[in-house]
Amino acid sequence: MRVMSTANLHQAWSSLIQIVVGVVLAVFIIRRIIGPLKRVQKVIEAAASGDLTQTVEIYSRDEIGAVAHAVNKTVASIRDMLSMISETTFSSRNK
Repeated sequence: MRVMSTANLHQAWSSLIQIVVGVVLAVFIIRRIIGPLKRVQKVIEAAASGDLTQTVEIYSRDEIGAVAHAVNKTVASIRDMLSMISETTFSSRNK
């Protein structure tokens, strides 16, 4: 049976700690990305179902925040266009 030297044991523990820290950081980063994307997805799905009242709450100025802002602008534009179409249709019927 071979006994590990102190240097090898130290290296093994160091590697294990690095792996654990890497996994913890990966989980943290993934959660920071997935949470906002789920909120964006919820608003897009609601808009696809016809609910144009929902908006994405924007908490960041990164790329995900930019996507959320674009989704909010898109939903607002669609809502405004539908409102104008409705008003035009209503006013043309009353003439």
